[in-house]
Amino acid sequence: MEDNTITLTLKDGKVTVEQEKPLDLSVYLQIMLTGILTAMNQIVAQAPEEEEQTVKEELYDMLNHGASNVLSTFAPDLELRPNLTERAILKAEDEIIENGGADDFKNPNPPLPITKHKH
Repeated sequence: MEDNTITLTLKDGKVTVEQEKPLDLSVYLQIMLTGILTAMNQIVAQAPEEEEQTVKEELYDMLNHGASNVLSTFAPDLELRPNLTERAILKAEDEIIENGGADDFKNPNPPLPITKHKH
């Protein structure tokens, strides 16, 4: 992946995104999601130790809902698997885990390494 600069601007309640060089969507998503992961880890690190698990759960739910909202806004008429319920998904996940297949859930596009900058 070559060097690039992406600028996010929030003005009057609207977000604009500018990039120095064009990016493939997969690279763009990897960069944005790595930024989100970094922010989430920083928030957990700042939480009191006894609240870390609760904070993680709240952030998890926030991201889950946010991603669902993005997909719903992007393609409100698109439902890839209308007959697949949440209950069926959870049951299948439980079966995979019980059968030792937890590796099936590993991300094929892991986040980018995080570089710490001194401010």
